[in-house]
This record gives sequence, C-alpha cells and structure tokens, in this order.
Amino acid sequence: YPVRDPFFMMLRRSLNTFMNAFTSGDNTAYPFATQNRKDFSNLLAVYLDAVFFPILDPRDFSQEGWRLDFVSPDSESELIFKGVVYNEMKGAMSAPSMQVWQRMQSAIFPNTVYHFNSGGAPESIPDLSLQQLRDFHAKHYHPSHAIFMTYGNFVVDEHHEQFESLALCEFTRRPKQSHCALQPRFTSPIVVEDSYAVRDSSALERGTHVAWAWLLGRSADVDTFLEAHLINTLLLDHGASPLRHYLETTDLADAPSELCGVDDSGQELVFCCGVEGTDVQHIGQLQEEILELLYELSSQVFDHQILVGVLDSMEIAQRDFGGGGYPYGLQLMGRALPGSLYDGDPVAFIDIECALERLRRRIEEPSYIGGCISDLLLNNPHRVRVTLRPDEHKFERDNDMERTVLAERLTQMSEDQRRAIRAASAALEKRQDESQDADLLPKVNLTDVPRYLPEVNATQVEIADSIAYQYCVATNGLLYLQLVVELPALDDLELAQLPLFCEYLTELGSGSEDYFRTQARRALVGNIGAYAVASTSVDKIDLLNGRLVITVKGLERKRDDMAQNLFDVIKNVRFDESDRLENILAHVRVDAESSIPDRGHYIAMQGAARVLSPGARLDDLWEGPSYIRYVQDLARSCRDSPSAIKTLARGCDRIRNKLLSAPWSVLVVAEEGAANKAVKSLQTSARMMSRNCRSQPFRVRQPEPDIDCAWVTNTQVNFCAKAYPAVAEGHRDAAGLSVLAKFLQDGFLHPVIREKGGAYGAGAQYDPDSATFRFFSYRDPRLADTLSDFDRSLDWLGTSNDSRRLEESILGVIRHLDVARTPADTAINAFYDNADGRTQEFRLRYREAVLTMTFEEINIIAQKYLHPHPGCTAVVTNASNEGEVDRLNLRQVKF
Repeated sequence: YPVRDPFFMMLRRSLNTFMNAFTSGDNTAYPFATQNRKDFSNLLAVYLDAVFFPILDPRDFSQEGWRLDFVSPDSESELIFKGVVYNEMKGAMSAPSMQVWQRMQSAIFPNTVYHFNSGGAPESIPDLSLQQLRDFHAKHYHPSHAIFMTYGNFVVDEHHEQFESLALCEFTRRPKQSHCALQPRFTSPIVVEDSYAVRDSSALERGTHVAWAWLLGRSADVDTFLEAHLINTLLLDHGASPLRHYLETTDLADAPSELCGVDDSGQELVFCCGVEGTDVQHIGQLQEEILELLYELSSQVFDHQILVGVLDSMEIAQRDFGGGGYPYGLQLMGRALPGSLYDGDPVAFIDIECALERLRRRIEEPSYIGGCISDLLLNNPHRVRVTLRPDEHKFERDNDMERTVLAERLTQMSEDQRRAIRAASAALEKRQDESQDADLLPKVNLTDVPRYLPEVNATQVEIADSIAYQYCVATNGLLYLQLVVELPALDDLELAQLPLFCEYLTELGSGSEDYFRTQARRALVGNIGAYAVASTSVDKIDLLNGRLVITVKGLERKRDDMAQNLFDVIKNVRFDESDRLENILAHVRVDAESSIPDRGHYIAMQGAARVLSPGARLDDLWEGPSYIRYVQDLARSCRDSPSAIKTLARGCDRIRNKLLSAPWSVLVVAEEGAANKAVKSLQTSARMMSRNCRSQPFRVRQPEPDIDCAWVTNTQVNFCAKAYPAVAEGHRDAAGLSVLAKFLQDGFLHPVIREKGGAYGAGAQYDPDSATFRFFSYRDPRLADTLSDFDRSLDWLGTSNDSRRLEESILGVIRHLDVARTPADTAINAFYDNADGRTQEFRLRYREAVLTMTFEEINIIAQKYLHPHPGCTAVVTNASNEGEVDRLNLRQVKF
C-alpha cells in the first residue's frame, strides 16, 4: 500500500473499535479490533504491510521523528528541532512522575535494554538517523521474531491464510531471536539523585519526589507473577493496607507516589513504593521507617480472612470483561504476553484458576507471607532509591543547552548544508501537500454499517418504595450493583465540593468504625467506588440530569455484603476524621496536578467552554481548570488553618444529608439466577434508605462571561482549545455537528496542526453533555498559529466538498456510537441512556441522521454555529510563552 500514512488513513476507512501501536522496552505491538468481518480482513492486510514492508521515506521520518529547520525561512535565523514524536516525548517527560519512573528504570536495569527510554528521550531523538531506523527494522521486524495473536469468532484458518499470503511467503525462516539478557543482580542497593524543572520558587518547598524499587522474579512464571501481585495488593491496595497506610499518613510527605505497585510490563518484575511532596532532609527517615515497617510485617501472621480477600480481588480482576478500556480480546492478549514473549505458558496467564488455587494453598502456611516480604524486599539487595528534587533553574539550563547544541551545529554548517536543510523542508512541505490516492487502501462502505441497534431491556422490581432495574446478561460470575441518587439542588460551593465528596465516600469510616476498619472490611467485599455525573438534557441546554452513583462490583457469592455496603457507603459515612480528610485532599491535589501532561487538551477544552452553558460550567468545576485550582487552594487553606478542614467536613455532611432526601434507584447487572438473588439481598439492605424523598430539583446556573485564559504550569509543550456554543443532542443539527467535527479533524486539523505543525494530536468534537463544539491540540509546540489554524479550518470547509471524506467522517461518528462494550457495560449504558431520554428510538433516529448527512448540511451547520460566534479560547502552556500569551490577550492563571 504505497501511501505515506496508512494508519491514519485506515482509521478513517474502518469501523474499528480499536487501532493503535505500542512501544515497550523490548517489543512493539500493533493491536486492532473490529466487529465487522470485512473490516477485519482490511485492517489485517494493511497492518501486515505496514509492519513488515514499511516505506520509511526520509520525508516521513523528518515529519514523524525529528528534523532540523530554521525558525524562519531564511538561513540566517536560528535552528530548531522539529518532529511529531520529538514533541510528544517532550510532553510525556514533562511530568515529574514520568521522570522518576524513567530514572528508576535506568537505575534498576543498568545493563539491559530496559535502561533506555523506549519512547525516545527527547535529548537523544536527534541522534537517530534514518539509516539506523532502516537497519533496526531489517534486523528485528521479521516474522521469525513475531508473535501473532487473534481473538474472536471469525475463522482462524482464514487468518493464517492471510498471514501466509500477505507476509510470511516473502520471508525465509530465521533462528528465533533470543530475549534480552536478564539483569545481573546487585550486591547492595544504589541511590540516584536528580532534579526536575519548576517555574518558580513557591514549588520548591515539599516538592521532592522519592521512590524505592526492587527487582523481583521473571514475569513469564505465572506463580512468581501472581505472588508479586499478591504482596503488592496486600501492602498497597487501600487505606488499610499497611504500606499504603504509612505512605498516606506520614507527616514527612504529602501523598503516595502514583508509581506505587508492581510493574509487570517487562521480562522481570519490579515492585515500587514512594511519596510525592517531601523534602530532601526527610528521605533518610522515610527509608528507615519503610524498611522498619516491612521488617515488622515479615514477622507478622496475617489474618487469613484478609489474605482470602486479596485473592478474591485478584479473581475479580481475572473475571472482569471490561477493565482497562480495551476490547476484551485485546485484554486477553495483554494477559498472555508475558508467557508468550518470555517462553512461559500463555494459557496459564489467560486462565489463572489453577495458579490461584495454588496460592490459596500456600497462604494456609502462617509464615508464607512473611517469607515473601523477606525474600522479595527485605533480603533483596537489588534495590534502587530515586530522588527527584525541584529546580527552578532547570528549564533555563535545559533550554540553554539545546540552544547551544543548535548554535554549534549552525556554526559548523557549510552553505551547502544550510541549503540542504531548506531543500529538505521544502520537499517535506511538498509531500505534505500532495494528495494521496486513498483508493489504494481497502475500506468499508456505509452499506456495511448496520442500521439496527441491539436492545437490552431491564426488569423493574420494587424495593423499599423505590425501583431496582435488573439486567440479566453474561458477566462471567461477577455481580454489578449501582445506587443511583438524583442530585438535589446544590449551591455553588457544594457543586465545587461534590467531586471531593465522592472521593471521601469510599475512603472514610462508617458509623462507629474508623476509616482503617472500614477499609479493611470493605476490601473483603469487592470493588467499591463513587462518582458524580451530569449531562445536558437531550431537549434543553439549561436542564441537566445529575446523579451521584455508588458502585459495587464483586463475586456473585458475596451479594449480601455487597448489597449492605452499597447503602452503607452514603448512609453511615463519617466526616469527623480530620486527619484522614486532609490526607485524601493532599492525594487528590497531587493527582489533579500530575494529570495535566496527559489530559492537557481536555483541560484546555473545559477551560475554553466553561462560560458557554451550564453543562460546560459543571464540566469545568468537576474536572477542568477550576477543579484543579479549587483543590490546590483548598489544600493550601487546610494546611494553613486547622478550621478549614472542619468547614470542609461540615460542607460534605450537608451534601450527604441533601442526597439522603433525594430520589434514588438501584441498578443490578448479573447472570439470571444471581440477579434474582441479588435483588432479594437488596430488599433487606435498602431499608436503611429514606422513603420520603423530597428535594429541590437539580439546577446549575448559566455561567457568567469571563475573559479567555492561559493556564500556566510545568509543561514543555502546549495544549490549545477553542469552543463554541452548540445544541442539545435531541436537536436536528446535533448529528451534523458530530459529522462536521470529524470532517474538520481528518481533512484539515490533522494534516495542518499535526503533520505540518508538529503537534502530537489535533481535532474537533461536538460534546452533547455540555452542548458545545470544541477544537483542540495535544502536545503542541505552537500557540498562536494553532489557534489561527482552528479558524482557517472553517474557511477551508467551504472549498472541500469531497464525498469520500464525508463518508469517512460519517464512519468516524458511527465508530464512536458503536464502541465495543462488554455485556455488563452494554446493560449499564442502556440504563443511563434510557434515564436521560436516549431511548432506542432516539438513538436509531440519531444514527440515521448521521448516515444520511450531506456536505451541504454540514456546511450550513458550520455557518450557523461557528461563523457568527467568535469562540472562546484557552491554552495550557508554560511561563516562557508569556509574551505570546499577552499578544493573544489571554489572562494568565497559574496552576
């Protein structure tokens, strides 16, 4: 397939439910999934061609990898590095936690391939040449070194025939490539110290990250694998787990590191624990107290019931169809990878029942857990401690170093070399502007799209003067319960506190129990969570459907305990544990701040849209810039004033009391016999809930106008967004706005902002939950030019009547509508769709509107909603762009 961009072109010509490519320390993976047989054959053909026979054109290498270019077209200006992956990795490595992880990997694996940043260290990417890439591909990308995995009900012999005819027949067998060597073991622990960049001195206090890591056994041995996860779950799973309890409650740090846990992505397992928000002078004491705790645990006999609960949680993870956001078949492939890659037994990782049974026998031995802690951790000298200190001058030093490298290259260049750079830039621009023959690639057509939608119906059962909605579907032995409480009227402060309230619900004590006892008890039951959700009505922009949802997922046999805890979470939660409230708040703040490098485009979109509708305002309050600023300010207030945490506790108690007076219902999802038994358990437990449900209806006031903002944080790249007011999902123009977004994204924004501008991603979306239309860029080296490109896309639209591109845009919307779901997820989604007015008839009507959309209609819709409104702008950026931000008339707000 001689096209320069087969991946993104096929993404638009397919009904795939998943397409991607992954890079790891010692392998790359190319997964895809689809529910359409024709589409599967198309994708397989293109993937085989792209993996084994890529073109590797120098112009594509310079676009996707890296290149030298001049700041301005003349050769007298400064040199700069450009490239999509170069910018992606600068963005990825902006997060301090990623820097800790990479330094930890490099330190614990000094002699193997895992020592290196598999995504490419930004400072090393410019050392890679095209010839090195070609040589690497020729050496490693051979079928003899590959593993082929398929899952599903399509005929497997047909897959093998395609493997043979499209790839294998072009190669001769090679000896199997040996694995990378195992890491030689340390005889004593080592210490690594480094720094990360912050923008101002206020971040220096308690800004240090520290992590400890131990190298364990081989990941291909299923017993070793599960044993490591058993110890990890026992030590770190929840607030009553001993090591997590220490990391959450120590006065020497703000919160546990997000790196805590077992890394099972490589040939050898790594266990890590650590903290964020400490000072260098505390590290010695932290290490001493962690090792002392592990020593105490190694001589302790653990309660057998706790160990059984840990194994039950591992069984839940094994039975769960829907974890991780991937189609189930790809999840199974991921589970089988250690056994497949490293000469283990793949089947043993897919079905762990036998291995779990062996573990159940081992935990009968009182000294087993203590022995594991001693062998894996205390007596294991292959340990690394990594410390990352904040440094307010590091950005400046790194930028100076890059400028120096570029200046030296420029000084050493001849005029011919400078002309070569200009010629290469012109050649790349020409290639980017060339139209590609998309018909060289296979595709599905609109006639391949099913017009119908499978329908899942509930049985309604009365419980305690309310309703249980019972869905009987295949769940692989799991039971899903959800308590759904209609949000009552909340004032502005209560709205801002609600996400934090949800965090507290499952982390605090219950009734007379303190949080430690409650966490320990609930760990035996299953996975318990809580969240708030709101969406714009399908008919009215100013009307929101808001709910608090408490979820319990567990093994069917634990239905009585699950039902009791479903109601206990909200009925008996206690908000008088001030230390616990403050610890969780610190953790929430750290999580919010560390999420920015990965979800900066969402934060920018939420910031841009926040003044356009009640739904957009709520999106900002619960997940956007206002949420981040709120938890930062609140954490600071609680640290400075003891009374602030008590004020927060009273606010949470008021929210709980309002919720207890609001209407509620229960969702039950299980296999048929289990569902009926679960409803009986709920009949008893539901008696603790109020039967007099009186509350004022949920309303969110229309946001007030505000100036556009630049949210300033520690990032090496930018995230840009622009938002426009749109319509509710039931409006006749909603389907057209969805197709318009895909049309602009695929036809203009992707080639201009990603391919030419160097951002890792760019696009547009219609968001029915906030009734807005939004543009975005992701890990973007530019600001003003990208914002200008958002506007230019609308001018381009008027000249782009292309039937092929329109069909691809329609397929893109259908892909989003037909996302792969497990039977349980399908039932849960059906419940909320029906509750929000998205009935089967509504969804079929919307689908038909999408499938029959014309270019004339989307052009009219663009003129109607995007041209008359100037749009609202927001960016997430860093302080070095202050001048450009000022020129854009954006108010600077620091995170």
